[in-house]
Amino acid sequence: MNVSVEMIVELPDELLHRAEKVAMQRKTTLNKLMIEGLEKAIEVPQAVKAEPVQLSPEEAEFFEIDSYGVPVLKRRDVEDCFEICELGCPVLKKERGGVMTNEMVNQMRDELGI
Repeated sequence: MNVSVEMIVELPDELLHRAEKVAMQRKTTLNKLMIEGLEKAIEVPQAVKAEPVQLSPEEAEFFEIDSYGVPVLKRRDVEDCFEICELGCPVLKKERGGVMTNEMVNQMRDELGI
């Protein structure tokens, strides 16, 4: 059901003149131009539909997909990643790649610019 309502709208003179000019160029009325502008101004933008992120099995071990579809690091307890060696030092569990050395840490820092 369409209901028409008449109302007075105060516009700056410059805007009114530009709108009238555009309406003439488009061969339409000022009323239709204003309706078009209002519709565009209040329309809800459609979310960009991206392809769902597919994680490889290796990536899925460390990442999960958040509610926005973005991969984020999984939260883990320290116990999940490290074990205590016979000397009492924390070392990465074997399935995580073994011992993390200072050299490896420094290399990661260099790569990240830290």
